[in-house]
Parts: sequence; structure tokens; C-alpha cells
Amino acid sequence: MSMKSKRFAGIGSREVPEQIFEVMRLWSSEMLRRGYSVTTGGAKGSDDAFLQGALDINPLAVQDGQVRLYLPRSKFNGHRDGILINDRAKLKQAREILLDYNVYRHLKTPPRFITAKDESKLSSFEISTRQFHTRNVFQVLSEDFSTPVQFIGCWTPCGAIHYDEYQEGITGGTGIAINLGSALEKPIEVFNLRREDHLARICQFLNIPLPDVDYSQWDKTPEIEDTPQIGLF
Repeated sequence: MSMKSKRFAGIGSREVPEQIFEVMRLWSSEMLRRGYSVTTGGAKGSDDAFLQGALDINPLAVQDGQVRLYLPRSKFNGHRDGILINDRAKLKQAREILLDYNVYRHLKTPPRFITAKDESKLSSFEISTRQFHTRNVFQVLSEDFSTPVQFIGCWTPCGAIHYDEYQEGITGGTGIAINLGSALEKPIEVFNLRREDHLARICQFLNIPLPDVDYSQWDKTPEIEDTPQIGLF
């Protein structure tokens, strides 16, 4: 399947309410029925929900290109199929994109694991974190850096949909993709199912009941404001 086909990013936090997991799974299935492919990262939780939804439609969705499964390292979470970017030039360009679009504006300075030119000076943890962050670039822009997804579907505890809403320690790694997508010249619209209006719209789109979600284990309740209507939903 060509990268020029309709695509969306299905990502989010590893810890996600089971009711939201099910909505994500059904959402992914429906998008595949409508001719979309999904990009995701193979992590537990939200990524797995979007992956499972695609596999419900086509058990060979990864091999057939209906799922672009970007892995931060080989056999991540047991995935034997997926896209592992090892090209140093592409990885360097991905890091430059993160810096060019000021993805780390919530920090005083960009993290060393992104700015360091000599990887040998980084710890194993920093190298691993670098791999996860550059993976976000490919999930949003693909390997050619010029084929952005049509939208980002996700769940984070804070409900962020824009870089101004990133919260350190709460938004998590998904926030890097949100920050990048919202900073582009043509921003990518984000649907975050932690926002009640977004969840309601997607459930209406899927023709399923609005789930009664218990958020008691998540400390931060986002301030929900009116958000733009996304035409598809």
C-alpha cells in the first residue's frame, strides 16, 4: 500500500481505560473499512488497541501495509514484523525536525539525547529514549518526511491536542507526536479520547454507546473547551 493513501496515526498512553481501549479498537477497524491505513508504534495500551482493530479486519494488515508499525528497536514488545529505521541520515533528519519545529518548547533546553551529535557519549537509556522520540516523527510524517497523516487519534491522561497543552510527566511520549503535528505549517488535527467532546463524536461516528469511564486512577482532569469539528467525524 502506497504511503500516499489515506493514513492516520493511532497512538497514545500505555495505560488506558479498558473502555477507551475498546473504542480505539473499533475506531481502527472502521477506518480500515473506509480505506485508511494506520501508523502506530507497537507499544502496549493505546498502540495495541489500534493494531488489534486493524488485525480484526485483516490478520495480515502489517505485512500488507495497512498498518505501518514503526518500532523503536528490533522485536520491540515481541513484534517480529514492523518498520525499523536504521538509516543514520534519516535518523539525523528526524532529530533535526524535532528541533526545527521546537517540539521541546516545554523544556528550557532540548534534551541532550536529541542534540548530541556523538551517540557514544549517551547512556543506553538516552539512546533508547532517542529511538522512541525519532519514531514519533516517522509515525506522523512517514519515512519520506513529507507524507503527513490525515489526523492523529490518541488517548492521554491530560487530553492534550496541541503543544501548548503538553504537561511534563503527564502527556508522555505521545505528546511528542502531538507537539510535532500541531507545530507543522499545516497542523495535523488531533482527536484525543480523553476529551469528552472527542469521545462523544467518535462514538457517534461508530454508532456505539458512549462508555461510562472511571477516571479515578488518573490524577489530572483536563479543562475541556470547544474544539474544531473534524470533517470526517
